[in-house]
Amino acid sequence: NKEAIMKYIYYIVCFVSIVLSVRCSSRHFKELNLNDVKLEQGTFRKFNLDSTKILDPRGFFYFNNHLVFIEPKNDPTLSFWTADSLKYEFSSGYKGGGPNELIYPREDYFVSSDSSFFILDNDIEREIMIENKKICIVHNVAIAIPDAINQLVRLDNDYYIMSGNTDGSSGKEHFIYSSGTAIPFGDYPSKNLEQEEQARLDYKCTAGRMGKKVIFDFYIYHNLIRKYSMAGELLQEIRLKDIPERHNTLEKLRERITTPFWLSAVAMDDAIYVLFYQGVTSEQIYVKGAIPELQVWDWDGNLKNRFLFDKVYDKFTVSPNGILYAVNRKEPYKIYTYDISR
Repeated sequence: NKEAIMKYIYYIVCFVSIVLSVRCSSRHFKELNLNDVKLEQGTFRKFNLDSTKILDPRGFFYFNNHLVFIEPKNDPTLSFWTADSLKYEFSSGYKGGGPNELIYPREDYFVSSDSSFFILDNDIEREIMIENKKICIVHNVAIAIPDAINQLVRLDNDYYIMSGNTDGSSGKEHFIYSSGTAIPFGDYPSKNLEQEEQARLDYKCTAGRMGKKVIFDFYIYHNLIRKYSMAGELLQEIRLKDIPERHNTLEKLRERITTPFWLSAVAMDDAIYVLFYQGVTSEQIYVKGAIPELQVWDWDGNLKNRFLFDKVYDKFTVSPNGILYAVNRKEPYKIYTYDISR
């Protein structure tokens, strides 16, 4: 329709103006002292999921007083649990090509609204409502790019941001995707590397949310956070001052002895929640497990809170009223909760 076309043209004009302009007016650098924000200690509350009702959950998310688990190996592929007591409610989303059936839902994409939620299913974004303890697919949008879809963020209807090509061939670290067109933006922070090497060493967790006009990139292997406008303008770069340099390299990445900074970001209306690791290697995190620090950032790029809990976890989600739900992938049928709003 005319309104959608005008919106798309506006975004294109904004982007072109950024590319053609000198960037000196838009970039701001900020350094923060990590220890200026007190590290709070927390004790998790533990729940056991009924393992007879769920199979190898890969992702879980909050939606309207439910926890939704994505189970790509199961059929049906989605299970719904009460958010307060973690009791099983129902499963839905059978595999197939028929109405209200799914193909292979991704574990790393979930967007909720007041009455529906969005998942990525075999490169199709599906809007889903719940009716009579079954899912009802109400809208589909194909995300068509000649590469894998990574770090997809929905910022508006038919307006997305995602990572650049996996081999770095786009030359930029992001795409704006709208109306079937992908426009690259953002320079990789690493220099003097091949494009594929840049894409690997400069990988990040991207946080964005419907209604917000910015995204944040939390770099896994760099002491760096970047803030972009939804039109692709680099607004801010943030670094932590009082942590040792980790000297991550491609050689260390191949040997799994890098020491990551940030992993796994969850964007909410009030804040961005992200896991931060202090001096442990990738192998320790993925093989043995490590307790991360949960950081809470506001949408202006300020670190507001830090939490350290008593259990290993590596996946999490947050409810709108501030309940943290956390899982250790090695123990997928245990779930931990904590009220971070208190």
